[in-house]
Amino acid sequence: MVETESLLTALPRRGITIISGYRNGQIDSYVALYDLAPGNSLTVTFPKEHHFTPGQAVTLHLDNRTGVGEYDAELRVYRVCYKGRVGSVTGNQILITPEEFQLVYSDRCINKFVDPSYKYEEFDSSASLPESDIRLSDLSWNNREFENKLGVLITTLPSRPHSSLMAFLSGRCDDVFLISMKNTFKAQALRYNNSCCFAMDHRADFVFEKAYDWNYTIVRAKAFKISPDNPAYEEIQYEFVNKNPWETSFFTSPEIEMYHLKPEEILLSDNQ
Repeated sequence: MVETESLLTALPRRGITIISGYRNGQIDSYVALYDLAPGNSLTVTFPKEHHFTPGQAVTLHLDNRTGVGEYDAELRVYRVCYKGRVGSVTGNQILITPEEFQLVYSDRCINKFVDPSYKYEEFDSSASLPESDIRLSDLSWNNREFENKLGVLITTLPSRPHSSLMAFLSGRCDDVFLISMKNTFKAQALRYNNSCCFAMDHRADFVFEKAYDWNYTIVRAKAFKISPDNPAYEEIQYEFVNKNPWETSFFTSPEIEMYHLKPEEILLSDNQ
C-alpha cells in the first residue's frame, strides 16, 4: 500500500513513457524517457524531435514494468495516467508539472493527486460506435505479438488525451483488437470520439541493441465496434483467451465490448 503522495514509492525514478497531446486537431504520441522528481514533476527526454510547446496540456502513461512476465489476471503492476502541463522546453527535453493523476495497482486506486485548478473532463458519450466491417476471412494474426501482452490505448477527450493500459491482439496489417467492459471510462471516450492511438509494447521480447523507442509501435487509428453477431467476433474472442488464458472469465463475459482499431497512420515503427 502506498501511503505517500510521491510516485517514487511505486515507480522507478527513470523509465519509459508514452506521452500524448494534440497537434493540428489530432493526437500526437511519442515514446520518451522520463525522470521523476520528489514533487511528482517530470523531465521528459525525447530521442528525436517533438512538437510540444510551453503551456500545452499533455497525458503520460507511466508504469513499473520491465517487460518480462508481469501481466496476469490481477494486472499486478503499478500504472498511472498522468495529466500535466508543459513548462519549459529546452531542445529535446521538456519539464511537466502534474495537474491530476491516479496510481492504480490491480483494480485499486492507491494514490491520487488533483490540482485545485484542474477540471475533470465533461463529454457526451451517448453516441454509438460505428460497426466494423471486419470479416472472418480478413483475420490474419501477427504472431510476433503473442508474447507482448499489453499496450496503451490513447483516446480523444476535449482538452487532452486519456491513456489506458490494455491487452491487445495485432493483425498482420496493423489492425488492433481490444476488449473492454462496456461502461469503462475508455469505452465512453471511444463513443465520444473514435479517433485514437494505440502503442504496442514489444518489451516482452526487448532487444537491447535497439534504441528504446524501437521497442514500440504507435498506430493512429479509428475505433469501430465488433458486434457478437459478426462471425469474426467468436474467433477474436478465442484468440484473446488463447493469448491470455488466465483472463478467460473476463474475455467471455456478457458485459464486454469488442473493438477494431483500423490504422490510418504509423506514428512510430519498431522496424525503423
